[in-house]
Amino acid sequence: MRRYLRHRYALAVPFVLLALATLVGGAVNAMDARGRVVDDTSAEPIAGVSVTYGQRAAVSDSDGVYLIANVPRGARLAAQKAGYSRAVSVAADVGEIRLSPLSIVFTVKDETTGKGIPQPEARQREKLLGKGGETGELNVAPYPLRDAPVLICAASYESKEITPKGAAMDVLLRSGGAGCPPLPTPSPTATPSGSSAPSPTPTAAPSAGPTAAPSPSRSP
Repeated sequence: MRRYLRHRYALAVPFVLLALATLVGGAVNAMDARGRVVDDTSAEPIAGVSVTYGQRAAVSDSDGVYLIANVPRGARLAAQKAGYSRAVSVAADVGEIRLSPLSIVFTVKDETTGKGIPQPEARQREKLLGKGGETGELNVAPYPLRDAPVLICAASYESKEITPKGAAMDVLLRSGGAGCPPLPTPSPTATPSGSSAPSPTPTAAPSAGPTAAPSPSRSP
């Protein structure tokens, strides 16, 4: 009986070792995809970003943190949120995903009252980027250049240069300024003058000579 049991144990050992190897190998080759999503222009965390691995997904919290448990090592992730460029093929162990905003909304307010300033303007390198409405909200798309400041101005307010960061910014202006500086006027394009055709010489109409009326014939 003991010999029979030893024989059964001997047969079972390879299967047990294989199962253990599979479990250990799976644990070694798996990881948790944990990281943080931040704005590439400001390094601030972005909440509500959908981070996916295949059919599995997680949403970043208020600190930009996401977690997808037990993914293969070498897995690639994707991340997206409305208003930002989509990140694809991000390494699961990268730890930080940076997304670039596609546009920015400036809310221009009076420095003293905190109320929105009507019809503000945004400019960059003497180029008009956009005009705002009566509430002071000004949407600029596509995103301004990062290597130059943006000038925010409005009538009767001092202008201010700022560095755009994130997808939304509040801008405070001080009243009593000269307003928006004039934009450069493009050089007028000369209108090519067409060659005028010579006026035809009027042809004088031949003057008809007076026709003499016939003399009245006298009766005999």
